[in-house]
Amino acid sequence: MLACAALIACRGLTLDQERVIAIEVPTTTPRVQEGDTLRLTARLLNAAGVPVPGAAATWATDDTVTSFTLDQATGLVTAIKPGTGRVWARFDALMSGPLTLTVTARPAPALVPVAGSPPRPVIPTPQ
Repeated sequence: MLACAALIACRGLTLDQERVIAIEVPTTTPRVQEGDTLRLTARLLNAAGVPVPGAAATWATDDTVTSFTLDQATGLVTAIKPGTGRVWARFDALMSGPLTLTVTARPAPALVPVAGSPPRPVIPTPQ
């Protein structure tokens, strides 16, 4: 009888294509340069491994040193200063594994001498 009940419960998981059973994040080590922004993304999957239309993750962090700000509804990270913090994607009772987000320092401008004038800073362009 117990095996029958378990089979019925498992069958319900596989038949409900709109039920989220897993969270997939594309990277576990996102990096962003101070002053820049980054949008975190997560896919919410059903039992067949297919993204559930209309389902959206929220985000949480344990960053207490304020290396970045996080919009919990959209996953938008704004890098403030170099450092690291952990973030998670959430949906109902599900939570992804932790992502270690690293904010890197913006490179200092290099001084390049120009013939006949004092050196001027050259700011590298982002790659």
